[in-house]
Amino acid sequence: IPVSAPSHYEAVSAGDFAAAEAQAKSYWHAKLSQGTTYDIPEARVSNAWKAWLAYSLLNIHRINGFDEPHDGSGFYQLMYGISAALYCSELDRYGLHDQAKLCLDTAIHYQNSDGLYTINSGLPDQGAFLSALAEHYWLTGDKAWLRSVAQPMVKAGDWIIHQRAISPKTGVAAGLIKFKPYCDFPGPTCNYYGDTYCCMGLERAAKALRVLGMNDDAARFETDAAEYREAILKSMDAATFVHDGVK
Repeated sequence: IPVSAPSHYEAVSAGDFAAAEAQAKSYWHAKLSQGTTYDIPEARVSNAWKAWLAYSLLNIHRINGFDEPHDGSGFYQLMYGISAALYCSELDRYGLHDQAKLCLDTAIHYQNSDGLYTINSGLPDQGAFLSALAEHYWLTGDKAWLRSVAQPMVKAGDWIIHQRAISPKTGVAAGLIKFKPYCDFPGPTCNYYGDTYCCMGLERAAKALRVLGMNDDAARFETDAAEYREAILKSMDAATFVHDGVK
């Protein structure tokens, strides 16, 4: 655990250290026994996924009342939109639905009024955000929660649809969104990585909205997602080149 200054160190007795160590062990044993359990005979594999989970939970920082999943502690000390959204889905797969919900609340908090969700990254954030919202429902069956996030979901999907409406109509990038792809390439461009995430996000959101009977919104998402998928595949075909006889 990073310590910012030597003044934060304090000498403790052997007894106090042992008590604190026992308390920490008890906390983590209890924490890692929650959610989904796996009976894995290979100890190294079993310990590895528990270690990853423990380290990742240490990277959740509560800031201004919101749980922010950061990429690291002491390094990469930021929240990245796509990483945070994917992490929410991983928490759900681990059965830690309450923590996933808290992190999804954070993502919704940072969503712009126009529906855009991007934090220190780029276009993939938007699609991963939509997917994480939909997947939380599919893995929990919490219909009341799904209804509570329906409007942020619709706004996020409409942002994608609007961006496609103003996208190029001809050329190799026809139908693709021109936006910054990720943090290390901040200039707007078309990228299959981001477009694929956004297309998948629309598809998954449409399915979730059908559950709520929001059929008009679902139909819009389904129609645009089908056209979006076709545009991506056409662009990939058009962008294919041959080098030394190999495509």
